[in-house]
Amino acid sequence: MGTGYDVVFLHLPAIFDFRDKPFFPGPIAYTVSESTHQFIIPPIGMLSIADYLDRNGYKVYVDNIGERMLQERRFSVEDYLEKIDARIFAIDLHWIIHAHGAVNLARICKNIHPDSLIVLGGLTATRFHDEIIEKYPFIDVVVRGEAEEAFLKLMMTVETKNNLGEIPNTTYRVEGKIRIEPLSPSADSIDKYEFTRLDLLKPRTLVFSVNKPPYCAFWQIPICRGCIYNCATCGDQDTSIKISS
Repeated sequence: MGTGYDVVFLHLPAIFDFRDKPFFPGPIAYTVSESTHQFIIPPIGMLSIADYLDRNGYKVYVDNIGERMLQERRFSVEDYLEKIDARIFAIDLHWIIHAHGAVNLARICKNIHPDSLIVLGGLTATRFHDEIIEKYPFIDVVVRGEAEEAFLKLMMTVETKNNLGEIPNTTYRVEGKIRIEPLSPSADSIDKYEFTRLDLLKPRTLVFSVNKPPYCAFWQIPICRGCIYNCATCGDQDTSIKISS
């Protein structure tokens, strides 16, 4: 058995088998060269959720699988995940471009760790939550919207109960039927969340490296969450805006 964690957050490449099949980066990839054509910079919310769980006593970290796959041609995702034990494997499906990577990585996680909970979250996962749970039996839960508080309640429930009932912001299956829990109120302030816990991120060779010149050596610190607009190109569902003081 490998190292045991409560939650391992996994960031993935956009196209899971990009090393094995012909791949042609689209125009968006050229506008974010620091993230590479596989968009390997994780969404900032992963660190915020990981930090929140860490501060509440849980053993967590964020693993940039996409960076590992770019770094090493022979890197085996399956062999690597077999060495990790976790109650929950949490995969981001924030940007739609990661859909192929997220679904395939979730399938692999469930095959290797059938007793672990496989969780998806992020903007795209929130938008397609019911479809994801209906179509992919190897994905157990989608956490919708703001996830810090919801994920903490999910972790506490996994510790104490066998069912997933009454956890806000979650979509899951009960006896083959989809259950959608209501969304909790949005946070009034993001002051209590921490977005700079790069110490929880592994590896940091291509991005956020402190030892050698990286592709990306910056990190965006949010001063607000939400948007006053509702653009179809973004997929915003909550037009409220929460400002950090």
